[in-house]
Amino acid sequence: MTSSPQRLSKQIVDRSKRMDDSSGGTTKNYPAAKSRNSVSSPTTLASTTLICNTDAAWRSDTKSAGLRWLFTDQNLTEIRRGSQFQDHVSSTLLAEGLTIRAALLHAVSSEYTKIWLRSDSQMLVKAINLKHRPSELYGTLTAIASISASHLLHISYVSKLQNGHADLIAKACFNELNGV
Repeated sequence: MTSSPQRLSKQIVDRSKRMDDSSGGTTKNYPAAKSRNSVSSPTTLASTTLICNTDAAWRSDTKSAGLRWLFTDQNLTEIRRGSQFQDHVSSTLLAEGLTIRAALLHAVSSEYTKIWLRSDSQMLVKAINLKHRPSELYGTLTAIASISASHLLHISYVSKLQNGHADLIAKACFNELNGV
């Protein structure tokens, strides 16, 4: 059984609204699919495809980042999440790339083989999909390409608003690990 990303987006938005209504205003903002890069947006999803939303929080003064990823099934049931604190990160773009690499390593160790990975870093998604490797990201993007070679992987851009849940947990991870 397959479903279209557009139908899945509508289901995500509808479910998010229902969760918001039933929780007395507590928002569980699960991100909807919206790709501005048609090359990377899947036209159909196998029923076993997992959705992985990623985000990073980066501090320029300490050159550190909180990395966070969230795996759900297509019914938005959380399967697994992960987080990592990383020192010596030179930019937001690198932090986002490290997050995708960490999420893919998590997928490999969990034996997930069909993944729709979504990030709110449009520049990074383009670099991955176009196989463009700026020097700052060369090692990270090479690792992503190597890991994803043995997986059915779609990588799409989602807006920050649509990636809200991953964004919130990335910031929480960063604050928790950074003692804020």
